[in-house]
Amino acid sequence: MFVDKPIAGSLSDAIAIFEASKLYNVPLFSASSLRYIKGIEGLDKATVVGADTFSPALLEKTHPDLFWYGVHGAKALFTVTGTGCKSVERVHTDLTDIVVGTWADGRVGTFRGTRSGKHGYGGTVFTEAGNIVLGQRHKLGQCQRRFAGHDQCHWY
Repeated sequence: MFVDKPIAGSLSDAIAIFEASKLYNVPLFSASSLRYIKGIEGLDKATVVGADTFSPALLEKTHPDLFWYGVHGAKALFTVTGTGCKSVERVHTDLTDIVVGTWADGRVGTFRGTRSGKHGYGGTVFTEAGNIVLGQRHKLGQCQRRFAGHDQCHWY
């Protein structure tokens, strides 16, 4: 069973979902679709020296903090940098979150979560061979659909 992001609004709810999955023998998968963002295909993670990602980080009263939309940009960051993040620092304002992770091997990755301006999904991966842009760049007015009166561009 696929459960769209986030798996739950709290750790205790996530544990309960996985316990039910085990009890009823139902395979379970949850992820942000940004783990498959354009530009990531063929990436040799062993060559990644850092990354910057961005996504909306709109807040939703039923999901704390970055659980709602911020998970997308965070997932893109961890998809390209992998495991081993040893520390996280954050700057938070009503309009933006900047999250900086430092990996055990000295690499640094950042996530910018936006709550103002025109939203998009993407980033830059820094590799030993050069930089890779994540996501597609749309010219103004070329968004794929309109949602609630706002252009909603799909970057994945």
